[in-house]
Amino acid sequence: MYVKHIILTALFFLCLALLPAPPVGAAEVVETGTCGETAQWFMYNDGTMVIRGTGEIGTSERLVRASKEDVKKIVVEGGITSIAAGTFYECSAGEVILPYSLTNIGSGAFRCSKITELSMPDSVVSVGGGAFASCDYLEKVRLSQNLKILSVGIFEYSDAIQELIIPDGVEKICKDALSKMRFLKKLVIGRGV
Repeated sequence: MYVKHIILTALFFLCLALLPAPPVGAAEVVETGTCGETAQWFMYNDGTMVIRGTGEIGTSERLVRASKEDVKKIVVEGGITSIAAGTFYECSAGEVILPYSLTNIGSGAFRCSKITELSMPDSVVSVGGGAFASCDYLEKVRLSQNLKILSVGIFEYSDAIQELIIPDGVEKICKDALSKMRFLKKLVIGRGV
């Protein structure tokens, strides 16, 4: 009986040791607001904006203003299916994480933003015109394998992109989709175009 008690006690303390420690200096929510019928945004004091909910992220005056100010990172959580036109226009965030529930990115959604890398989930099937135009800091781009059309001016004036691989699923490249990308060194066009 005594040995069993020692073993159980040891297991208990081992389990406690394996639990994750609470984050030191965890970020706190400093502001929140709505950005669609069923979506909300949360601004944390470390510069992270998290968007939660379902359906479309719509534009709201406060969301647009907040995303231009001190946002370093935007995390769009699962459940969001669409980003409305112009939602993150001139956004200050360098990093944007998009969910696998996302299917549509509206026209000019990230136009003139400071994002440095785009990893578009394969769930995305539609991207509006100029969605990533004039993104002067955008260097790395990974497009959705299920994208069929590169819309009008999608990457126009996005000078920092040096390499772009267009997936085989893309069937059409619209006017000015890749125009005025002066530093593009490598372009791979998929077989479907």
